[in-house]
Amino acid sequence: MKKVLNLVNLVNAEETVKIGKQNIKLSSNLMTPEALWAMGRIAGAEANADGKQIVYQVGYYSVKANKSQQKIAVINADGTGNTTLTTGSKSETDPTWLNGKIAFLSGGQLWTMNADGYRGL
Repeated sequence: MKKVLNLVNLVNAEETVKIGKQNIKLSSNLMTPEALWAMGRIAGAEANADGKQIVYQVGYYSVKANKSQQKIAVINADGTGNTTLTTGSKSETDPTWLNGKIAFLSGGQLWTMNADGYRGL
C-alpha cells in the first residue's frame, strides 16, 4: 500500500511542476544546449479579426524535470504588449480566435478566455 501512495504522490508532484521562461546568462558567444532549452518555442500563431493582436502558443522545457509545458500568450501586431495569459501547471495548447475570445485546449477540454486572460462567465 505504501508503494501505491508514493506513486500517487509522485504523479501529483509531477503534475504541479511549473515550467516557464528562464533567464540565463551565456558565458561566451557559443550557443550551448542549456541556452537552447531555456528558449521558448513558438507555435500556432494566429491574428485576430482586425489584425491588431496575435495569439500564440509557446513551449518551455526543463532539462532538470525532463518535462515541457505549453503556455498561451498574446502580443500586439506592432510588437508591444507581449503577455503570457496562462500560468498553470498544465499545458495549454492550440490557441485560436473564436468570436472575439481565445479558444484553447487544456486537459483534453476546450476552454475560452478574453484576450486579457480573464476566464470569467
